[in-house]
Amino acid sequence: MNKPKLLLVYPVTLPDYGGGSFLPARAVDILKERCRVTLFLTCRPDCDINNTQFCACSGKDGVETVIKKPAPRWLQLLRDCFKPGILIPEARRLARRCDLCVSFANIGYAGKPAIHFVTDATAMDTIGIMGPRYQLWGPPCPAFKDRVRMKGALGLKLVLRFLRLLLRSQWRLRNALIKNGDCVVANSRWIASFFEKENFPVDLIYPPVTVEFPYVSFQERRADFVCIGRIVNLKRIEKMIEILAEVRRQSGREFRFHIAGRFTDSPYPTYIRGIASRYSWIKLHGYLSGAEKENLLTGCRYAIHACEFEAFGISVAEYLKAGCIPFVPNEGGSAEIVGAPEFCYADTDDAVGKILRFLEKDEKEQSEAQARMLERGRLFTLEKFDEAFTALFEEKLAECGFPGVLRGD
Repeated sequence: MNKPKLLLVYPVTLPDYGGGSFLPARAVDILKERCRVTLFLTCRPDCDINNTQFCACSGKDGVETVIKKPAPRWLQLLRDCFKPGILIPEARRLARRCDLCVSFANIGYAGKPAIHFVTDATAMDTIGIMGPRYQLWGPPCPAFKDRVRMKGALGLKLVLRFLRLLLRSQWRLRNALIKNGDCVVANSRWIASFFEKENFPVDLIYPPVTVEFPYVSFQERRADFVCIGRIVNLKRIEKMIEILAEVRRQSGREFRFHIAGRFTDSPYPTYIRGIASRYSWIKLHGYLSGAEKENLLTGCRYAIHACEFEAFGISVAEYLKAGCIPFVPNEGGSAEIVGAPEFCYADTDDAVGKILRFLEKDEKEQSEAQARMLERGRLFTLEKFDEAFTALFEEKLAECGFPGVLRGD
């Protein structure tokens, strides 16, 4: 059988980049038997770590892996100025000898038919997205302007010229993607809505929770809150502490707050350790996996999340699958995961009010809410993901002249 050649581009660290690392690992796992796969990375992956974290990527035997060190930031900036949304040169050269390209970090025009997995709003700044308040094909984001610092009248003129070039290139990129028949895949309806507003074709595939948690009834759990994930400032862990401290003060309840994640010596984890040291009811667990993580999630009744404008939020889906009742921001993919406005808050006061009202309900009502969360969690199974993922690639490979290749026809 003539196998199609695929280029998979993922220019970030595989084991350490949160739930988004699952996609390229699972893609390799599904495609490597019936396709010739080249994996383009900017660092060397650790397959053992990736297996532990995401239960994917059973090995990359037979897969060509190309490791390219990232270009300096100033060079990346110039590329963004003149050719935004274009794959870096090394990946673009590899794309010439492939039948289908797949980008997992952002939209990167390859000149060949491509599938673009858009999994993070901040990863789309090369085509004008930095958050929900920016139009898809609109002006460059403020972060870009802040990176360009030049002095004098000549410098200002150059900056304005760069911005005009970038804006025109965004429209050229949009038209090139549509003409090329490229496919954009969003990981939430919230992300998909940016493309739909511009009449750009987009598919939706929810990321899966790869772990199956045992059922533990609401009554058997502690009335504690839990938060798991990366300890980074985007997660706003200090905001969760602020919310729960006020809930404790107003309600008089003596619950605990469990925070699980890798605490390094970098500034933000150090800052959170300092805050936690002032409260006896906060417990820092460090990084947990396997049975330890399972026991923590199935032992708590409630969860809290504070990352705003997040594309999806795999930890929120894990809360549902584990039977926790999560309280999340009402903007972004996390609210879509929960699918119930009574658990989605607008600000600190709103969060405190909704948590207090829910805690006042009797155990029967709270147990019924847990049942609804467990049912909602069935949207995010590995089986559903594999089915949608395989169907998408079957369709695109058929368009490239390889019908039925994944079915072995």
